[in-house]
Amino acid sequence: MHGGDIYSHKIRLDFSINVNPLGLPFRAKIAYLRALKKIRNYPDQECRELTAALSKKLGLPGSRLVFGNGASELIQALLRAEKADRVLLFAPSYTGYERAVKSCGARPIYFYLNEDSGFSFTESDFDRLAELILQEKPDFLILTNPNNPDGKLFDAEIVEKLIQNCCKYNVKVLIDQCFIELADGGGELSGMSDGVFLLRAFTKSYAIPGLRLGYCICPDTAAAERLKVQLPEWNVSSVAQEVGLALLKDASYLKRARALIRRERKYLSEELKALGFRVYASDADFILFKDDFGGGALPSQVGVESGAGDGHSRLPLDAPPPTSLYEKLLEEKILIRDCCDYQGLGRGWYRIAVKKHRQNRQLIRAIKKVRGK
Repeated sequence: MHGGDIYSHKIRLDFSINVNPLGLPFRAKIAYLRALKKIRNYPDQECRELTAALSKKLGLPGSRLVFGNGASELIQALLRAEKADRVLLFAPSYTGYERAVKSCGARPIYFYLNEDSGFSFTESDFDRLAELILQEKPDFLILTNPNNPDGKLFDAEIVEKLIQNCCKYNVKVLIDQCFIELADGGGELSGMSDGVFLLRAFTKSYAIPGLRLGYCICPDTAAAERLKVQLPEWNVSSVAQEVGLALLKDASYLKRARALIRRERKYLSEELKALGFRVYASDADFILFKDDFGGGALPSQVGVESGAGDGHSRLPLDAPPPTSLYEKLLEEKILIRDCCDYQGLGRGWYRIAVKKHRQNRQLIRAIKKVRGK
């Protein structure tokens, strides 16, 4: 299950995908129209202009940059290129990793983050991680920063120590930073080290999920060449390259987006807490929350389990499963991300994107309506 399935239902508001709430910049729309005349020709396989522009912006050699038809294509290609056999994944994290790992004939190994610490990785987790690495002997780690679905940035010192530990055990690292340019304090390059790959996407940062454009920063030229061999020819369209070039020239867009996200994330979090949901702290453009009323049940549907002793509501054991918040919002033509398929989560967990205030207010009004508030 992924977000963005607006095709199975009639949807008026999609809160299931986490893209820049400002929408596509005007200069990108102009670039899109300008690029239409290029579609009669094959695109540049080497993405020369886009590579040069991004190389200049990041201050990195262009020979270390590899573009893809979205980040998902690059994840699978990288695992094949590096001949990954056992891939260590944090849980919960992006569900697409498991599919990518299995498609390459590799095996996913899960390290479960602690809900009590807000799914953060702390110093106390290193011993447990080392034990798992020694036991399972993974050859690759995928770290999502900020993490998805909770949106928390990992502490920079923790990331550096994770990389050092992986190097000690000959474990290569992919740091998925697809949301970092929309996160508080995000945007700067971090985690650059031997054996470390960084993944980013125009898709999320610039709200172009339908166009598909991502890139990988490889540790060296040889690794970049191995990755390119695993990609299809002409995998990045002429239109995507032209729009990408235009987006790199917009200096203020991401700064304005982060300010909007920070303000609206606070609004949504406070409103959800007031409605009785358990809300997890986020640094990104999305929020994870939990429905403790039985997977979306109205308070009137919930009984108190005899002997529970904690004062929390529980569904009676013989009660039918309540209609979930996800299902109730679908009736209002609003789509949120049901996180029941995330490793380490389950029924009653949801993720919503942070949008503009008018849309966020509509979501809160709809939740109040279905919750009988």
